[in-house]
Amino acid sequence: MLKEYPYSSIFAGNLHDYVDQKRLSGFSFELQSYWLYRFDQYCCCCIKSADISKELFEAWAGRFENEGKSSQSSRLSALRGFCKYLNSIGANAYVPHRLPKGEKTIPHIFDDEEVQQFFAVLDSAEPYGHNGKARFCFQRMAQEYRVYFRLVYCCGLRNSEACNTKVEDVDLSQGILTIKQSKGRKDRLVYMSEELTQLCKAYIDFLQKVADGPIDWLFPGRSFSKPLRNSSMGKKFDEIWFKTASSKKCCKKPTIHSFRHYFVVNRMNRWMSDDTINTEAMLPYLSNYLGHSSPSETYYYYHHVQEAFTIIRNKDKISDLVIPEVPYE
Repeated sequence: MLKEYPYSSIFAGNLHDYVDQKRLSGFSFELQSYWLYRFDQYCCCCIKSADISKELFEAWAGRFENEGKSSQSSRLSALRGFCKYLNSIGANAYVPHRLPKGEKTIPHIFDDEEVQQFFAVLDSAEPYGHNGKARFCFQRMAQEYRVYFRLVYCCGLRNSEACNTKVEDVDLSQGILTIKQSKGRKDRLVYMSEELTQLCKAYIDFLQKVADGPIDWLFPGRSFSKPLRNSSMGKKFDEIWFKTASSKKCCKKPTIHSFRHYFVVNRMNRWMSDDTINTEAMLPYLSNYLGHSSPSETYYYYHHVQEAFTIIRNKDKISDLVIPEVPYE
């Protein structure tokens, strides 16, 4: 369910129309509508003109406290789109030619040992809670976390995709997970291994036994009526990660999305190491599996991977013939 923000400034009517237009065109426009709500609140007190001047845009463009360049760029991009819309309907709005570029960060790529440590901590964690009802809730959610993180890890899912999956989206007879309305509002099928399918079956049977009524969400929160929140799972990931031995010597903290990077890297490393597999031919299939718009988007996940250099060097059997060794005296 997409969130509707209560715009209340002089731009409220146009903001509602603009967001509705974008969503009717097939865009979720979730983050953009939030940034426009922040701009709307900024304008509530002192802005009386229905035009967006250069001064107003630049006043809003300043970096917030503790804001990174990526967030700043996203925030201003949302306002720039709204300004273009205002111009298209006859209003006056300043549209800058350039926006600050977001910082490109190098993600942390798990190694096998780090993954093993993460799941060892996850499986050994004791549920919270002291009284009967609260403790039962946390025991139930402890089971959810174990399945949740394995589903993300094994299928390369986005955090939001796993959180918003419903029980009806899991086909246990064929081992297929249906991801609906994900990034770009696209649906796709994700195939699960037999082992993962059986894990999901046992988990769903468990939910049906402990639930008071029909189950809607595959990973319900404390209440069965609502799914786990993305932010909550991010915090749970951090809680588990910081208990691993690897976290003490890791210079860059991973996130849930690091499992998705690991999935891509691990799969491509296997293909590149296998002389019988054409990695280039397989890449479009992997791209579709992940819900990417193109193979180039998938290949981005593979950059800055140390293991790749060793694999490529071993596969490169003709470089010595093309560039012969130079003797030194």
